[in-house]
Amino acid sequence: MMRSRDGHDTVEAVQFNALASPSPTITSLSTATVVAGTPFSFTVTSTGAPTPSIRIAGKLPKGLVLSGGSGTETISGTALRTDRNKVTTLIVTARNAKRSDAR
Repeated sequence: MMRSRDGHDTVEAVQFNALASPSPTITSLSTATVVAGTPFSFTVTSTGAPTPSIRIAGKLPKGLVLSGGSGTETISGTALRTDRNKVTTLIVTARNAKRSDAR
């Protein structure tokens, strides 16, 4: 309860609406093509509340590295020419504090 300046008691009501937090969603493309010997960059993006962290399972081709944070991860670098004609599959997971996953 709050007291007004003239000494009368007043009651202020505040209404809160609970909304469901959006689950993690990966919003970037699901495939990318790397040309061996050519600089490459691909950013994995996500949405959700709280902000998800992204995990990538699998072995990156030699010459590529992973960096990022706050709902994004970037795979960048130059794949070695010796890795040409190879197909690499990575599993990307976005997870937030609610333990919801998106793949």
